[in-house]
Amino acid sequence: MFGFAVPVRATLAILVALIALSCRTTHRVPTSMPADLVITGATLIDGTGAPPRLGITIAIRNGRIAAVAPDGEIEIDARAKVIAAAGKHVIPGLADMHVHFGRGGGLPNNPQSVERVLRQFLSYGVTTVLNLGAYSGRPDEIVDLRRRQLAGEMLAPHIYATGGADGAREPPDQPMGKESARGRRCCDLRLV
Repeated sequence: MFGFAVPVRATLAILVALIALSCRTTHRVPTSMPADLVITGATLIDGTGAPPRLGITIAIRNGRIAAVAPDGEIEIDARAKVIAAAGKHVIPGLADMHVHFGRGGGLPNNPQSVERVLRQFLSYGVTTVLNLGAYSGRPDEIVDLRRRQLAGEMLAPHIYATGGADGAREPPDQPMGKESARGRRCCDLRLV
């Protein structure tokens, strides 16, 4: 009718592209963000390799980051606790992938000492730890620490574990590794 034919596939591709462009939205931060804690004026190092971002506001709700935006783009709820962080840096939580806590050796050997060590990790910015065992560490104690941390009963980093250091103090004539009864318990927990 018009003297030219447009292939159906090309027409469909153009239509899909136009619809996609018309639906494209930019990420907008809500003007009012209900938050428990707001950090303002921080320099954010996000861990991606991007350059540090100056003058950032971070809104935190229920222990989770709810919004990150340049200062002034988030209206701060009057009920939120505000931390003025000008001149300070915010980084992602650190992970220590080789720690030992539990019973044995020179390690803390009572629950209060272990909890103190775990809180100390947090004060250093370590939000995740991997316990690689202790001389006579009992896996059930580590599992209980992890359960308590996840339930919010104890202030501690996220805890991952491999189990006890099976065989570290066993006499040479005793079976070691996953063949021993204690070793099977450690391996069957599948904590990591």
